[in-house]
Amino acid sequence: MATLQEQLEQSVGKFNENAGKVHAFINGTDVEIIESTSGNKPTIAKIVKDTETTLATSMMELTTKALQVSEDRKFIEETKLSLDEALRNLNEKYSGGVGSEIGSIVAFPVESVPQGFLICDGATIQKETFPDLVLFLTKDENITEINIPDL
Repeated sequence: MATLQEQLEQSVGKFNENAGKVHAFINGTDVEIIESTSGNKPTIAKIVKDTETTLATSMMELTTKALQVSEDRKFIEETKLSLDEALRNLNEKYSGGVGSEIGSIVAFPVESVPQGFLICDGATIQKETFPDLVLFLTKDENITEINIPDL
């Protein structure tokens, strides 16, 4: 069995063998790889550099994706507004504003006439005010005014 002095000398010898590697690991450049018994190890500087590079790349990718999401969100909002406007226009043009077709006669149990409807009271209407209704009721593009039914 080794004496205490021999064990101490072995430990100091191993420390001295590894001191260069430890120093290189701690103080090495950002491109160095240190050989060890457990395989090649990067220096602390290399680990930091690689981590910074990875983080910078990730941040650039996240920024690019965030910009794309922002552009997509803007496109979706613009498309939604366009579709809402198109739907309003179609609704006004083809449904009298309430979902009925032009020329439909509908009974409403209310005191005032809903927007987009006229009272069937025999009134005269002008083609320039109600072009679709006049054309629907007459099927003649030359007629400029008509009387709506009196019910």
